[in-house]
Amino acid sequence: MLFNLYDSDLEPIDRWETRKARVAEYIQWAHPDVIGSQELQSDQFDDLCALIGEEYASYGVGANDGKRAGDIPAVFYRKDRLQLIKAQTFYFSETPEVISKNPFGGKNTLTVCHFRDKQTDHEFLILNTHLAFGNIERRFYEACKLRDFLLNKKNQLPLLITGDFNTFPFRQELDLPFYDGDKIVRIIENGCVFDSFKCASFGHFGPISSTNFCLEKKKPFCSEGEPGIILDHIFVSNGIQVLSHGIDAARVDGHFPSDHFPVIVDVIIQ
Repeated sequence: MLFNLYDSDLEPIDRWETRKARVAEYIQWAHPDVIGSQELQSDQFDDLCALIGEEYASYGVGANDGKRAGDIPAVFYRKDRLQLIKAQTFYFSETPEVISKNPFGGKNTLTVCHFRDKQTDHEFLILNTHLAFGNIERRFYEACKLRDFLLNKKNQLPLLITGDFNTFPFRQELDLPFYDGDKIVRIIENGCVFDSFKCASFGHFGPISSTNFCLEKKKPFCSEGEPGIILDHIFVSNGIQVLSHGIDAARVDGHFPSDHFPVIVDVIIQ
């Protein structure tokens, strides 16, 4: 599962302090083996660890200082199902293994976790990230760095990439902030990975939109999104069979848990 958990400039009913219990309840109901989260701040990370920590362990560091400052692209995983063998954080920069800025002055990271499935003994990687929103050139740069990481990595284990890639499609009839999403997806797929939305054996379920932002009202938490606007993707490599892909617009106590819908895939690691 991937789940963007943004918390800023929201109505009181949708602020983190109010909705964190909804997030935890949804996760406990969905019961995913792995969760790639985006936009967590340190207080959110701490809260989520406390709420689901009995069943889930986690790894993630803040992009600003490699500790707790800035966005934390954290990975949560079921302790009874998965063993974390190794976890690393890489920067989208010219020096990815040290805390560093990209050429546009920002810091953004890629979380990489190496797991062993305790049931099957299969090993695999989870990569988790969140590409830049406001700067088209920076988003292009980060997508290229992700592609290069995929092409140059020495570890050839099967992998899944979870992330909010801000892939607004080329649909000029809609008032969208950007139109480069199709290009960003192609760049990432050039890293020898496949969009699970396109390759699921039993297809897709749920809305064909990954946010509840209402274009007419210009606000989140008030719709099931605009069909065709999928910002959040799970990419897979060879060695991963995708059975189904879903976007879940479920509510908890009548309210959405987040401004992004969770994206869920059912896979077999071969």
